[in-house]
Amino acid sequence: MPPTEDAKARGGRGVGRRRGTGRTQNLDAPHPNHNGVPGPAAFGGGRPTHPGLMVGGGDVVRFSGQAVSDAMARAPYIPPPPPPPPQGFDPQRHSRVGGYHPPPPPPPPPPPPPPGGLSSAPAPAAAGMNAVFGELNKGEGITSSLRKVTDDMKAKNMTDRSGVVAASRGGTPAIGGSGGKPAAASAARPPKLALEGTKWAVEHQVGNKTIVIENVTPKQTVYVYNCQDCVITVRGKANMITLDTCKRTGVVFSDVLATCELVNCVSVQVQCTGTVPTVAVDKVDGCQVYLGPASFGAEITTAKCSEVNIVCMPAEGAAAEPTESAVPEQFVTTRGVDGKWHTVPMGHSAG
Repeated sequence: MPPTEDAKARGGRGVGRRRGTGRTQNLDAPHPNHNGVPGPAAFGGGRPTHPGLMVGGGDVVRFSGQAVSDAMARAPYIPPPPPPPPQGFDPQRHSRVGGYHPPPPPPPPPPPPPPGGLSSAPAPAAAGMNAVFGELNKGEGITSSLRKVTDDMKAKNMTDRSGVVAASRGGTPAIGGSGGKPAAASAARPPKLALEGTKWAVEHQVGNKTIVIENVTPKQTVYVYNCQDCVITVRGKANMITLDTCKRTGVVFSDVLATCELVNCVSVQVQCTGTVPTVAVDKVDGCQVYLGPASFGAEITTAKCSEVNIVCMPAEGAAAEPTESAVPEQFVTTRGVDGKWHTVPMGHSAG
């Protein structure tokens, strides 16, 4: 139905038309369907911003935007309701679950106590402490069970002061004894004298002073190891002769092509009746080197040695006597004017 003349004169301000009734409604006055809300005229009028809003029971109401703004400013603020919890959220378990899950079962009970009860466990400790206090309460009688030290057990009256502990009664050898016979017997090995390829091996010989090696060629070497109180004669021309870990041992040879070497030896002697270019002495305490006239030009090298002497033997039938010279053990190193260091043997002057 077209609007009435009254509505056209007012320009549609504050006038509405009820849908289904065909008549207009003045919003300036309260209406039962509006729940007592005043019309747009109560808010000062104005052009409506929404051409039609559903108010009440299906009525279309036209009103101004300013009136709505003023009404919202005057009305109290009501916060929106919180959103519903998500499906499957259990606030007691604080986790998202798809359904109900029962809590885990409780832990198993502790094992039963050992047989005899708990009261019997401290009994040995208590008995032990009672025994200790009982011994302390004896007074002077507590020393009655101690061994008496006789005069022969005192250190000042002992005849053997070497410090070697006697073997135990069970037959086990004492530990820490110096020079014990069981230790020396276990270290003894069978003597050896054999040609191994191009090497003559003389090992573990003790007290043998008649060892002779015949027909030695320049391609063969002689190796003497761990020999004591021995004399070895090498006949022929060897490539090299080596003495290693020997004591009170002597070697007599005619010619050596390369070197005669002495290592880790004590009180050894070597004699060259022919020629030898070099004699190397390393970590040796006590060494006598005898050189014939053909080997007077030999080179002697020493390192970490002591008591090394060189004896020059005269030719057979000569009236001259052997001359002995000591290899220096102490040296003096000084810096020269040229900025270099120079090392010379220490000289001793008498008076």
